[in-house]
Amino acid sequence: MGRIIGLDVGRRRVGVSVSDPTGLIARGVKVIDRKKEDLIEVLRDLVDKYKAEKIVIGMPMDTRGGVSRFGMEVQKLGEEIEKELSVKVIFWNEAYTTQEAFRYSRKKKDLDLIASEIILQSYLDYEDS
Repeated sequence: MGRIIGLDVGRRRVGVSVSDPTGLIARGVKVIDRKKEDLIEVLRDLVDKYKAEKIVIGMPMDTRGGVSRFGMEVQKLGEEIEKELSVKVIFWNEAYTTQEAFRYSRKKKDLDLIASEIILQSYLDYEDS
């Protein structure tokens, strides 16, 4: 079984986590600065490094449960990732992940990493149930 990468996408930074080889535990591995790094190329390297089969992307939702305006941008990015990297992309509700990440740290860079772990761990737990 290949690993799974989790993403918490922001306009400035993207938190990246990866599952362990058993697919049970998420671990943060990197924060990508979108202004300084090419997101697709960094993800290509990570997919190759971890032999990832899927990428789970946190999907921003609005208060009514629909896809938010930024969520539409994330959806387009996910489609681009799927096309460019030939890896399955799964969108996962990221509601309250940043607030939950605040329980562990107040540093912005840490929040992106922790939120990506929370998103991926939620997906892994769901898949394992």
